[in-house]
Amino acid sequence: MSHETDGAALAALPFGRLALEAIVIVASILLAFGIDAWWAERNQKIDEHEILLGLQEEFSQNRATLEFVINAHQQSARYMEQMLLAIDAQSWPLTEPSIDTVLMETLSPTTTDLGNGVLDGLVSAGRLEILSNSVLRKKVAAWNGIFDEVRDDELNNSKMVSEQIIPFYIRLGVPLGGSFAAEFGSWPVPSRSLGDDPESLVRLLSDPQFRTIIELRYGYKAHLSEEFASAMTAIDEILVEIDRSLN
Repeated sequence: MSHETDGAALAALPFGRLALEAIVIVASILLAFGIDAWWAERNQKIDEHEILLGLQEEFSQNRATLEFVINAHQQSARYMEQMLLAIDAQSWPLTEPSIDTVLMETLSPTTTDLGNGVLDGLVSAGRLEILSNSVLRKKVAAWNGIFDEVRDDELNNSKMVSEQIIPFYIRLGVPLGGSFAAEFGSWPVPSRSLGDDPESLVRLLSDPQFRTIIELRYGYKAHLSEEFASAMTAIDEILVEIDRSLN
């Protein structure tokens, strides 16, 4: 009896009303999905904006660091040029820089440390896709590979200093106290300066192995200059794309 009553009641309902209620239900579901999608997209855009600001700060700082290192690197290359000229002349004619300062440069391989916390976090979390700018995404993904070329060159220079140059100076008995005093501004004991030891200076400048060492250092610096230029170009391009994304 109740089934018949329910059927009669259902039949009595206007079809238009049923259709309207169905439409309202479907619309409510679609609206809920739409709100969820909008909210998710909004949160993603907020996340992307914060990440872009972090990348902008990180790469701006890296650019400043790299610019400082490049200037020091160029000065070091000029020192190697002066040393090669001194080898040809078999004397050190300059008062500034001193022979001790330039000699110290042969013992000072630079290693560049850049901050990559934001980028490394993106890569390790697999979140590079949050960057909607595809050009920027490709450039930041390639950055570590570009800077690895700089790091490899710097490590090769460092290896040369420790494995070839220092043992050579020790074997030849080159006075280095003056070089360290020039570098640090003081020396706790009386320092031996190569500039004050004409015999040691001539012996060093006339040694063919020393000339080869300076030529290698100069050649490595020339190659590293190219890697620095590539890294600086890459940073500038990344910063341009970050600005474009933020604007």
